[in-house]
Amino acid sequence: MLRRLLLGFTALLIAVGAFAQSGTLKGKVIDASTGEPVPFANVSVEENGNVVTGGMTDFDGQFTIKPIPAGKYSVKASYVGYAPLQYNGVQIPAGKITFQDFKLSAAAEVLAEVEIKEYKVPLIAKDQTESGGTVTSEEIAKMPGRSADAVATTVGGVYSEDGSVGSIRGARSEATVYYVDGVKVRGSSSVPKSAIEQVSVVTGGVAAKYGDATGGIISVTTKGPTSKYFGGAEVVTSQFLDPYGYNLGGVMLSGPIWTKEDPGTGHKRTIAGFLFSAEGSYIQDGGPSAIGVWTAKDDIVDSIRNNPLRVVPNEINQVIYQNADYMRADAFQNINTRPNAESMSVNAAGKIDIQPIKNLNITVGGTIDYRNQRLYSYANSLFNSDNNGQQIYTNWRAYARVTQKFQNANQDEEEDNSLIKNAYYTIQADFSQTNSIRQDQRHKDNFFDYGYIGKFETNPTRFYAWGTDTVTNLEGWIHETFVYPISDFEAGNLNPDLAVYTTQFFDFMGEDDFINRDAVILNRGLMNGSLPQDIYGLYTNPGVPYTSYIKNNENHSVFRQVVLRT
Repeated sequence: MLRRLLLGFTALLIAVGAFAQSGTLKGKVIDASTGEPVPFANVSVEENGNVVTGGMTDFDGQFTIKPIPAGKYSVKASYVGYAPLQYNGVQIPAGKITFQDFKLSAAAEVLAEVEIKEYKVPLIAKDQTESGGTVTSEEIAKMPGRSADAVATTVGGVYSEDGSVGSIRGARSEATVYYVDGVKVRGSSSVPKSAIEQVSVVTGGVAAKYGDATGGIISVTTKGPTSKYFGGAEVVTSQFLDPYGYNLGGVMLSGPIWTKEDPGTGHKRTIAGFLFSAEGSYIQDGGPSAIGVWTAKDDIVDSIRNNPLRVVPNEINQVIYQNADYMRADAFQNINTRPNAESMSVNAAGKIDIQPIKNLNITVGGTIDYRNQRLYSYANSLFNSDNNGQQIYTNWRAYARVTQKFQNANQDEEEDNSLIKNAYYTIQADFSQTNSIRQDQRHKDNFFDYGYIGKFETNPTRFYAWGTDTVTNLEGWIHETFVYPISDFEAGNLNPDLAVYTTQFFDFMGEDDFINRDAVILNRGLMNGSLPQDIYGLYTNPGVPYTSYIKNNENHSVFRQVVLRT
């Protein structure tokens, strides 16, 4: 009865949420000469000389160690009377089981040497119930792509679109769910390349722990802190090699924060360690055209700014046209780089691991992705690229996780009959926020500046029409309404290139006694809130601002608890 209650309680908690950023190590320790199991042997999982976790074999020589943070470790098995055996480079994938057996050689005396072997990734994984794959940091380092998306596209079943994940096995793009260090991603999944430990992609057979995901799963695990100081930096540039101006710099630093001498071994044990990784980039044109871009020459654009209108007389009167409609082929040029399409980004990840006592691990970490880019517009490409829009995007997330493993009280006895074995619990809280703004780079959130042309002075005037008064039945001039002729115009300085249209219109009209709003607009002048007509209906005139302002703020906080047992 108690066992059923425990199993039901465990299933309920698993349904609340599951963390896919840790793995499991299983195996068997046997005598190399007889093939008999070695009970109660010690198995330790170490990283850079520090014991991360460990366990003990049962009476049949079997062992299970969990949870182990995803990564690469050295695993050592030892027992009195046997030479210790250690495997280096054992890969622990996130959310999967790694199997590794040990064959210990008996010794008549205690040997100082430890037999060390290199771990070999098995061709077939015993616990493989999902389709997909896992890409490790060693493989990522050899790839040209720098993002988790670019890494995921190397796994079979993932459709790639411009170096990013388009879909997984034909599912809709929104059906793909991302996780970074166990935190469900809302917003950007970008992580610095130097901080990525592994990327796991599930293309089919999605486990229940991922909830209601209907497509694929992409799970990113960042590297953990090291017991020794380690760092690196890189700089990549094409500034003087091509016209596209690709510049990138990265830095990564890891090491201990607090170490303490272990009384049992005399060696220093890392109590707390940190990892920090960051990338920054500036790209003049991130999406150049293979055939170049056509744009008006600088002197042509300046001439249109200063003199946008022209008067063309005809037999009846004179008509005002836009000068931009009269350009010839020699007014344009083809260039390699799209003008005003630059982008800047900063991407950082950090993590602090604290292990105050054995089997208790506290992790605090987070990531941030900041991007500031110009929004290239084909309509602006000929005359108005200076007024391409601006997009600012910021996505950050932070999390705290506590994991504690419970050792059996009678683990040193020759037989373990306890009901609960290899139990641990994990408590995690995470918070993520996404902010994005699309705006005109000059006007930003000053909404009334976007279409301001200048100050118009009007003199309200009565308008009369000849007719018969309905009350007196007298015939004469009857007041119908008021009209508002514009007596004077003062150009504003918020949109000077647009104000020139109206200024030039009044210059053409001279001392006309009656000019109203309709006359201004009909003759190519501009009123407040109006824009010049597009050139051939395709291209915007110089000075037209980016006419949208979109602001979006989202934040999510989650508290989850998981208890697992075997």
